[in-house]
Formats: sequence, structure tokens, C-alpha cells
Amino acid sequence: MQSEKAASALDSTYTLWAFALVWPLIGLMVLTVGWIEDLAAKRKPRLWPNGAGKKRPQPATA
Repeated sequence: MQSEKAASALDSTYTLWAFALVWPLIGLMVLTVGWIEDLAAKRKPRLWPNGAGKKRPQPATA
């Protein structure tokens, strides 16, 4: 049922398909692992952690 023309078209665009499918999956995994890490540390999950909720102590000057 598979034609040679379709098979050769898929073979020639393999790199494009790999790029279009792999990179979004890698990005999704990075976001998922970061979200799980936030939950494990009992922090509120944020898409872009900027550190605004945490104030650093000022160093003492002598």
C-alpha cells in the first residue's frame, strides 16, 4: 500500500520532521521537570522564575 514516492518524500524530509518534533518535546520536558522541582521544594510553580518573591539580605558594611 505504500508507494515509493511517499517513502522517498518522507525520507527526504526526515531531518525537518525530527527538528519539528524533537525540540518541542525537549522544551516540554524542561518545563515539566522544572514544575516538578518547584512542587518538590514547596514553591509556587512559575513559568519564568525571576526571584522577585525572595529578598536577599544586604551585606553588613563595617
